Amino acid sequence: MASMQTSPNIIVGLDIGTSKIKAVIGELSPNHIEIRGYSIVPSKGLRNGVVINIEETKRSIRTAMEEAQSFAGCQVDCAYIGITGSHIKSISSHGVITINNEVTAEDVQRVTQQAHAGKYSLTEEHMLHVLPQEFTLDMQEGILEPEGMAGKRLEVKTHIITASQSAVRNIEKCVLSAGLAKSTPVLAQLAASEAVLSDDEKELGVCVVDIGGGTTDITVYRNGSMQYTAVLPIAGNYVTNDIAIAFNTPTDSAERIKVQYGCAMPSLIKEDFKFDVQRVGEREPFALGQRLLSEVIRPRMEEIFENVEARLKQDGFSKEMFGAGIVITGGSSMIFGSVPLAEEIFDMPVRIGVPKSDVLSGGLVHEVNHSELATAIGLLLYAHQNFDLDNPGYVYVTPRAKGPGFFATLGSRLRRLKNWFSASF
Repeated sequence: MASMQTSPNIIVGLDIGTSKIKAVIGELSPNHIEIRGYSIVPSKGLRNGVVINIEETKRSIRTAMEEAQSFAGCQVDCAYIGITGSHIKSISSHGVITINNEVTAEDVQRVTQQAHAGKYSLTEEHMLHVLPQEFTLDMQEGILEPEGMAGKRLEVKTHIITASQSAVRNIEKCVLSAGLAKSTPVLAQLAASEAVLSDDEKELGVCVVDIGGGTTDITVYRNGSMQYTAVLPIAGNYVTNDIAIAFNTPTDSAERIKVQYGCAMPSLIKEDFKFDVQRVGEREPFALGQRLLSEVIRPRMEEIFENVEARLKQDGFSKEMFGAGIVITGGSSMIFGSVPLAEEIFDMPVRIGVPKSDVLSGGLVHEVNHSELATAIGLLLYAHQNFDLDNPGYVYVTPRAKGPGFFATLGSRLRRLKNWFSASF
């Protein structure tokens, strides 16, 4: 590894999931992210996004990083890591300050700080993001970037996202053991949304359903900004376990046939293709029909989608709020028939979310352009928006409102933000 190329602008988006770890390495420049390498390896030591065996988690992350760095031909010491789990919390908050005639960058920072002051415990919770949704200046609502405008009273509505301090520290400890000296935790569903959503979808209203191995992450955007997040402890591993139990096959075998032959809607199977399935122990394999497999998969996928629908309704979101429909992403979204099943349950348009960005470049772009890598690619996109190319290797998290440019420009504004966060945290 010592002979490998290294650069402070080469970073990794690290999606540490319950069933798989996805690492995508990119080299950042002002206008592009060149994809240098990636890896997808089995994950051990986590349950529902939380570390339950630190040594196994360390080994899994090290394996992922070794494979990705070998592929990329470079060494990486800076990571953006996706955080998920039932410990994720979010609240809406409001801040208001008086200003002196014209809104400055410091005023924007001050009102945002006022919005989250005292809203979380420093000892128990780690603040992941403070996301401004909109500003109000002297009763004029719906302002996106108030800097330079004249007024006396500045208000902001924010979406604050926190995570368990211990959960984040355990993940960071595992990442450090893989040789990644600098890491920034990012909400996993925020990263996935950055990768798969267009600005028009965010404006019209859209719900992203990221179906991973251990959790299903829900994110709602309306009027251009994130309005809601939730995490459900039911996801793709439940489908795998159902297959393993129904057909008395090892979990690894169940996962393989789910990916290769799985279908969420039996009615889509025109010819009942049969394939061999390994049994637990030394018993002979048996031939399983794809239709029977589908009849096991459908009820659990229905349950996942119905739980998402129930959670949205419980928290006040109706289908009329989603002008752009539903976007499903994550490994389990790629099960054949997931889209028509989701459309049947949600009664609105559904599409599979794959990473799409003009910022991505390099010969590997098409290889990483699938739903399973949405979060890892989104972490690179988030890094590109917030990485200080004037001070390579420096990692920090900034609050952002609509669009990637809001608090992410280089130069003096960016340095003021760094100083503010250093003083605040």
